[in-house]
Amino acid sequence: MVLLCGGDISKRDGILWGVTFEECKPWIEYRRREVLFREAVIAFLTGGEDRPESPDEAYCRTCKAAKRDHCDTCSRNIRTIGKDHV
Repeated sequence: MVLLCGGDISKRDGILWGVTFEECKPWIEYRRREVLFREAVIAFLTGGEDRPESPDEAYCRTCKAAKRDHCDTCSRNIRTIGKDHV
């Protein structure tokens, strides 16, 4: 519903009660392509898509931010505490 409204909540009831799913299909494709275009422009302007960093990379970044320059002797024995670990 939000995709079809384009973020304008005032269009919600008109779409919800006045349009069938079959009539929405072309608009869904149009909005999908619009979002894809926006993402492409943002990726171009920001220099590409950032990939999520691994726990190793996060540890190294944090360590370097704390001015600990001992990468050559670091064991990189990183323990990540998640929801399964107490």
